[in-house]
Amino acid sequence: MIPRWLNRREYPFTVHTFETLEGRMSYVDEGEGRTVLFLHGNLTWSYMFRHVIGELSDDCRCIAPDFLGFGLSDKPLKADYSGLGHVRRLDAFITELGLSDLTLVMQDYGGPIGIEWLIQNRNLVRDVVISNTWMWPQTESYRAQRLAKIYSNKLNRLYYHSLRASPRFFLPPLVPDAHMMPRNMLDQFLLPYANPSEREGAYTMAAGLIQETAWFESLWQRRSYLKDVHALILWGMRDEMRIPGELERWQDVFPISCPVKFADVGGMGPTQAWDEYAREIRTFFSYEEAFREG
Repeated sequence: MIPRWLNRREYPFTVHTFETLEGRMSYVDEGEGRTVLFLHGNLTWSYMFRHVIGELSDDCRCIAPDFLGFGLSDKPLKADYSGLGHVRRLDAFITELGLSDLTLVMQDYGGPIGIEWLIQNRNLVRDVVISNTWMWPQTESYRAQRLAKIYSNKLNRLYYHSLRASPRFFLPPLVPDAHMMPRNMLDQFLLPYANPSEREGAYTMAAGLIQETAWFESLWQRRSYLKDVHALILWGMRDEMRIPGELERWQDVFPISCPVKFADVGGMGPTQAWDEYAREIRTFFSYEEAFREG
């Protein structure tokens, strides 16, 4: 289960598994206390949150699944890799573990997946942490549309599946701000997809930036369900995938929110500025608990 390429010094956690009808999902479950559930985005996985988990697990239960098709989870060629497919498996995972009173930490594509689950299970969620993600159509984002067109093209998909080149050759465009990472860190994000047969989940998620527009629109139309949710918004201002005005949209979605801007951080704040993110999350927990008690 543990591949040779995995940096166990940075990822020292016990690897657990959850069986789905389509394959095995890997997940981290560290610490005790209030439950924090981390949801990653495209081509990332629980490794994204490794340092934040290390900081918070002293007094929190930190759970971080790898979506099917990502990270250490199985990567079957034929599976439902749509956003709603991930939501369905996430719901089964949360039900199996009996989780409630959750803090959801959502980054990139983990946002729409987590928001859909939240809308359907409001009674199980305590609060949320938003990190460079969305819940609306991506039609205004030139970069998102360009990536979606590249990875949804049938000829490109055939080429990518037959090409036995290193994932470093064509996967980095899916990693926000890949150029801001040292090579050994980028490798930890890319090596789960070393074989062409392991890339279907990432391709489908990228194509979904266009193909799932109707779902994103339905999320946006249901945003009123979230108006009473307490939220911390951690926003990397150098994220090349996000466009101006999206942070303000989140503030409209969550009127009870605390926005924090990071001027020199991109879209992968939980790994780029993990110490600041962990500190802000702890501060948010303290304020949120005082608010509840007051």
